Amino acid sequence: MTGTDTPCAVVVGGANVDVLARTHTAGLAGDSLPGDIGVSAGGVARNIADNLARLLQAPGGPQGQVHLLSAWGSDPLGLWLRSSTEACGVDTTGGWAPKGARSAAYLALHDATGELAGAVNDMAVLAGWPAMHLADALRPRLSGSAALVLDGNLSPEQIDAALNSTGPLPPLFVDPVSAHKAARWRPWLSRIHTLKPDRLEAAVLLGLDPALTHDAQRLIDGLHDAGVARVFLSGGPQGLLWSVRDPGQPAQSGLQPSLVRGVVNTSGAGDALMAALVYGHLLLDDWTWPERVRWASACSALTVESPHTVAPDLTPAAVAALLDEINAPT
Repeated sequence: MTGTDTPCAVVVGGANVDVLARTHTAGLAGDSLPGDIGVSAGGVARNIADNLARLLQAPGGPQGQVHLLSAWGSDPLGLWLRSSTEACGVDTTGGWAPKGARSAAYLALHDATGELAGAVNDMAVLAGWPAMHLADALRPRLSGSAALVLDGNLSPEQIDAALNSTGPLPPLFVDPVSAHKAARWRPWLSRIHTLKPDRLEAAVLLGLDPALTHDAQRLIDGLHDAGVARVFLSGGPQGLLWSVRDPGQPAQSGLQPSLVRGVVNTSGAGDALMAALVYGHLLLDDWTWPERVRWASACSALTVESPHTVAPDLTPAAVAALLDEINAPT
């Protein structure tokens, strides 16, 4: 295990209310379609913290600590969002909770196959979080932490404050969130330990035209050249390209095929993957990299096969059961 006897991670970024809709049938754009609509706790950083807490605090687990620093609305939805996050074992103290602020929200429409058809996000409360307040809240929570996770919902000023106002940092894990937000991470690539982009985000991070098709290995090499030690390039159904170049260690890389058996909901799959990568950093140092990446991919698969953004049954035992089922002879 890396770090202290009790594994601890700090996650900083967005927490919002998810309103997720899925149509039952294909239809015309602009038309009203029958389907299912659900409301759940969401947000990239919040989901990562939730998943990580479920993995660390499962029965028989190490009972590790997960701190989430985010911005919270003061409306009823915001109070529910925060309390439901704490109920998962996540410490939310120290965040930004301005009076009268409405909760951040994410509204997504998925087609009949479960793929994302369109989405809108309202992160005004997070954008209003003063950068120095973030840094002041982060500083004391880094003591004893073995990983710091930042999501791309943070503004450039908030990122700067987090990375430059806190002293020595544990290994930094970054989820760019979207191609639109990825550019704000360009100045900080050399500070990133583990990066989980998709191809569009990777292209933007490297200043390339995201409208063009770029060779995946070129993207990975470019991110390594910029200083990123570990790159996990998401390819959706095509699988996960991974490359690790830790200082003083032989370079390793590979392609982990998707382990998804049936798509129910793709929202949250990347958040589960990032949580699993952090878990691997905290507890699976003695595993080979192919084993660790396969384990992380199984966490993502369990989430895709769940109707929830965070799979409520995500535990190390559930991951092991899925891998046993996949490996069983037919």
